[in-house]
Amino acid sequence: MKRGTFIKTSLMSLPMLSLKQTEALASERPQKGFKVADGDNRLHESVKLDGVVPIDFKVLSKDTDGDLAVMTSSNNPKATGPPLHIHPDFDEIFYVTKGEVKFKVGEEIFFLKVGDNVFIPRNVPHCFTIVSEIPATFLIIAQPAAKLEEFFRAYGKVEKMTPEIGMRLMAEHNMKVVGPPLTVD
Repeated sequence: MKRGTFIKTSLMSLPMLSLKQTEALASERPQKGFKVADGDNRLHESVKLDGVVPIDFKVLSKDTDGDLAVMTSSNNPKATGPPLHIHPDFDEIFYVTKGEVKFKVGEEIFFLKVGDNVFIPRNVPHCFTIVSEIPATFLIIAQPAAKLEEFFRAYGKVEKMTPEIGMRLMAEHNMKVVGPPLTVD
């Protein structure tokens, strides 16, 4: 085989997009890189859970055509976290940047400190709680993005969260509560 034949043959087997399809793809994604500063939100919106936990969207689902969402959650107080839940639409990664967090993923318990991360496959029951005296901060990556941004925006509008409201919001965003929250002990 002559040099370059493989590449040429491989490229010829790729599906060709019409000009309209190419333009549609290009218009949905940013055409250049962007920066979102620490403590800021991609759209400069204010989303706070329970009035004290900022969720800062860093990469929006619309930036990646739904392939990915990246956000930070900061100021998470000790002994707080969601109930045991699943989401069938996305995998999730948490990367701790401040504090210490106890995770339950399936039947395993993980203690994460600064610099640690945990991968949570879709459909695996999981929850966490903050175990450090200082509030925890972590990066959250959802792949694909699914409805996680919309869930946090809806949660941020709730004045007083209750287990019933939380279960309803999760159900509306294709997540399901399957058990109680994790305790610090």
